[in-house]
Amino acid sequence: MANVLDYLDRKGIKRRGSPPQIEACCPFCEDTEYKLSVNAETGLWKCWHANRCGKSGNFWRLQWDLGDEPDGLDGEIKRRPKAYSRPIEDKKAAA
Repeated sequence: MANVLDYLDRKGIKRRGSPPQIEACCPFCEDTEYKLSVNAETGLWKCWHANRCGKSGNFWRLQWDLGDEPDGLDGEIKRRPKAYSRPIEDKKAAA
């Protein structure tokens, strides 16, 4: 189970502030102004660079968009995110 802050650190995403609400550099639009807002309790995030990417979502979406398979939620995230809009392949069916 992943923790949002640990995940950002593992990905090398610069962040500042203290939980629950932190600011980070958006990895999608090459932000250097800490325009990515992340709530460490809910896992919700949003890039405030509306003219660049303007992406937002939940913790699972962040992991997915960064090329990782979402590895779940732990007790620090209080709200379960909505399902993905794109299907995840069934590994057993593909074999």
